[in-house]
Amino acid sequence: VTEMVVGNFFMVIVACSLPVNIMVTSVLYKNRNHHSMNNVYFQIYLVGSIIDLIAMINNYVGSIFPSRGWFLGFYLDSTLTGKIFLIFAWSTRFGQEFTTFLISVNRASAIMLPLKYDRLWNQY
Repeated sequence: VTEMVVGNFFMVIVACSLPVNIMVTSVLYKNRNHHSMNNVYFQIYLVGSIIDLIAMINNYVGSIFPSRGWFLGFYLDSTLTGKIFLIFAWSTRFGQEFTTFLISVNRASAIMLPLKYDRLWNQY
């Protein structure tokens, strides 16, 4: 019973946060050339946000749905779905870690090297 309550609780959280994440990602994408958002920090954040969306959707489609018994025929017909799930799970996890690392380095260099920040991050 507890597992079902906790699972449903987190499903509600995901159902609420997914549209917000999609909205934030679309705003970042649409305004990526605007002068206030045209810097490396927002570019890294946009990439990280897209990776987070893919990871969230992959987690539900590849893990939560089959654990609930939804669409079992689709999952049990082939091992390909499990392989695709694992590829996306591990690659998005790496992408999340890497974008977090880049944002950390970006913010640390903005604070510690303010005079060199533009030269370090905006040369490409």
